[in-house]
Amino acid sequence: MQSYLFNKAKSWTVDKAKAWFEKHCETVVKEHFTAVFPFQVLEKIVDKPLRIKGVAMKVGMSRNLNIYTPEELQAFASKLVNAPFYVEHVAVPNAIGKVVNACFDGENLWYEAEIYDDETAEKIRKGLIQHVSVGADYETLDILDGKVPHGLHNAELSLVAVPGIPETNIQVLESLKRQPSVKEAEWDTAYINDLPDSAFAVISKGGTKDEHGKTVPRTLRHLPHHNADGSLDLPHLRNALARLSQTDLTPEERAEAKRHLCAHAKEAGIESEVCSETQEASTQAEEKLPCEKAKESLMRRFKNWKGRLRN
Repeated sequence: MQSYLFNKAKSWTVDKAKAWFEKHCETVVKEHFTAVFPFQVLEKIVDKPLRIKGVAMKVGMSRNLNIYTPEELQAFASKLVNAPFYVEHVAVPNAIGKVVNACFDGENLWYEAEIYDDETAEKIRKGLIQHVSVGADYETLDILDGKVPHGLHNAELSLVAVPGIPETNIQVLESLKRQPSVKEAEWDTAYINDLPDSAFAVISKGGTKDEHGKTVPRTLRHLPHHNADGSLDLPHLRNALARLSQTDLTPEERAEAKRHLCAHAKEAGIESEVCSETQEASTQAEEKLPCEKAKESLMRRFKNWKGRLRN
């Protein structure tokens, strides 16, 4: 079903509208709307899909004169979740991933997606593919200085070559991070492998010690943040805190590393969301602890008092 609006200010009359409709009604309009935007890489974890995010659609008129309202994009956000991800739109052989999350901020419809095709993921990481396009069907369409679709559904997301916003480009998340200092850049694999065990936040079980007292294999040592002389390296401490949630550590190892790193962060006056959660929980525990002790003491005295009465 479609609905049409004709602007009287533009000299539309009932007869003119009827004539226009009779001329066009023979052609059933069934478009697949698209909105093309750039995206950015969130992370790439070995043996796991490449995660990307970006703006899928935005309020206003697109280049092909589609007008998207805030209300429509708000309703469409949940329908974009779990939508398939293609290369150049719908074709089963072109399926390479799926949308895992979407939300509307009042202006832009954001998405997060996972890319499972290694070749495509590598092209994205190298910047060879920089834009996405949302496709969807609609239930009704209003015509008024543009096409206003309603009831968007059957969503899909695609990697495309033509950008919707020419002046913008994809940004890899890693490139947005602070550039390493000269000292930081010196921390190559050889340097890290030569560090003592005490330079790391946590060491996984299962290794042995070499003649220098260092754990082998070296891959059991995680999150280096001390220099070879034992001094604390602040850039690598920040890096270790940022990477903590991305590691393959066990829950126990991650908790141990978190305690170790956050203790250093507190001493160095470094603020971190990772540590703020720990500090908040610790503060709450400390605040409750005296009350719990008082309650336990009172209960013990009450039991002793009852025992004396019975005797």
